Amino acid sequence: MRLPHRIDPSFIGIARQRPMTSTNKNTHGIRPCSFVRLLSFLALFSIASNQLLADDFRTVALTGQTAAGLPQGNIFNSFSAPALNAQGQTAFTSFLKSGGTTSNGVWSEGPGTLSLVASAGGAAPGTPAGALFSSFNSYVTLNDNGRTAFYGYLQHGPGGVGNLDDEGLWAQGDSGLALVARLIDSSPGTSSGEYFITIGPSTSSSDQPKLYSFTNSNEAAFVGDMGGTTSSLGHGIWVQLAGATTLLVRSGSQAPDAPDGVTLGQFNTRPAVSDGGKFAIYTPLQGASAGVTTANDTGILVGAPGSLHLLAREGEQAPGLPVGTHYGQFITLPAINSHGDVAFSSTYAQITAFQFSGLWANKNGVTRLVESGDMQAPGASAGIKFQFVESEKINHSGDVAFLGYLQAPTGGAAPSVADHGIWKEVNGQLQLVARTGYFFSQPTDPIDVKTGTPVPGFPADSGFFMFTQYVFNAAGQVAFTASATGGNGIWAEDRSGVLRLIVRNGSVIDVDNGPGIDLRTVSTIRFAGSSGNDGGEASAFNDAGQIAFAAIFTDGSQGVFVSNIATVPEPAASAMILIAALSAARYRRRPQTDN
Repeated sequence: MRLPHRIDPSFIGIARQRPMTSTNKNTHGIRPCSFVRLLSFLALFSIASNQLLADDFRTVALTGQTAAGLPQGNIFNSFSAPALNAQGQTAFTSFLKSGGTTSNGVWSEGPGTLSLVASAGGAAPGTPAGALFSSFNSYVTLNDNGRTAFYGYLQHGPGGVGNLDDEGLWAQGDSGLALVARLIDSSPGTSSGEYFITIGPSTSSSDQPKLYSFTNSNEAAFVGDMGGTTSSLGHGIWVQLAGATTLLVRSGSQAPDAPDGVTLGQFNTRPAVSDGGKFAIYTPLQGASAGVTTANDTGILVGAPGSLHLLAREGEQAPGLPVGTHYGQFITLPAINSHGDVAFSSTYAQITAFQFSGLWANKNGVTRLVESGDMQAPGASAGIKFQFVESEKINHSGDVAFLGYLQAPTGGAAPSVADHGIWKEVNGQLQLVARTGYFFSQPTDPIDVKTGTPVPGFPADSGFFMFTQYVFNAAGQVAFTASATGGNGIWAEDRSGVLRLIVRNGSVIDVDNGPGIDLRTVSTIRFAGSSGNDGGEASAFNDAGQIAFAAIFTDGSQGVFVSNIATVPEPAASAMILIAALSAARYRRRPQTDN
């Protein structure tokens, strides 16, 4: 696939020395080029130079195509944000056009080609005979073994299904698709008569991600709420290991490494789980009689089933900060990698009682400070300091990344979404990935785009406005979605660390994988972010640098795509123009007949 605003060797007569891959439409030999053709190319480049993108895109699926695994008449009509694994395979949900035998389903390239995993109207494994799927949550995970996990809903009536037992979590394992947990099923590891009343969040929205994780070891872990005739409402986290779903931890139980009487509170975040079966869990703590107050009622649990321990607790001394500076509230879900390394963030109070936050990493049992509020922010002017951090990630190498908010130059102001960015620490070096171009020290101040990161693929005076999702891979690359002056898009660092535009609204791409050309203009982009690729979350940016996304086009059609732009450094546009001109001049000196 190529973009019409990309330098095309067929226009300029350059030999394209690129090996054939599944993502390249074809290879080009040396072709003669006339001066007229060169002028045509240069005019095309001049028109679209502000959207110069690479041509390494693969089309996975398009609306209007027959849905894989279903009879003719079942046509793709829309797509969720796809998940991507290490092999460059995707998984996604799709709604179909009316008139077919089903309304929607889950598809995956895990088997090697795009295949149907489950569809509305299809049998739901692990449920009573006759029970059928009705629809699916749009959040789908795909591990490096090509296995998927998803949250599904059941039709009322068939198999005796009603409105109390019509939801569940399914995952693919060695024996195929299997049920992990279903509403009003008995809750494993709990008292007789207790059953699931929610799995994931309490809403049954098909668009909101469910609170579950799925690892490369086919381990599914999830948050659930319990009810029953013999107990009051309870909360817990369960994990499916070796095909059996077991209770990992539940609210009301004694908190590990805490004084007697300190118990675990309600779990309301997804557990982060490593391939080795180690967990990182944010937990509230309770027990007023045991000294629990608002100053020490949150903590971070880590470890394996049966050996969880309290890594950090609110009110404890914060490593790397002055004596007397304590952890405050833990902010977001901790991150974990396959080695069991953990990253987490917390607020803390300075002598002025002004709230800051910091980021810590625990590796080989040692917790160290990565970033703290009031620390100089790399990539910002001298005196511009961090104040707040969240959405931390840790990759397979133990490097960390985070979303940081900056103080006003005068200090003492609340963190502002108007001045934030993404930073990463790789090999012990903290560095800026991208920063917004808008800073307001006062509401009446003018926008200063010069403070931000230049926006690749946009005019020179553009600035990033807001970062929404990001992924941090094992190679230390970051990919993110953001809004910028004049549009939204996906950007990623390539292997050399150069930030590149992957796709934006307004991009025109050729969706034909073959020799034909089918140009469409992008209107909206869907991307599955928020991952370090090692904690069981869905990711759209793999460790090879490939990126998956869904696009809605201005003509109403949609598609799922995989980009290779960030897998290798791309030559500069100016260098390619020079090469084009030299190549054209060389071939004009030879007698030839234009094609």
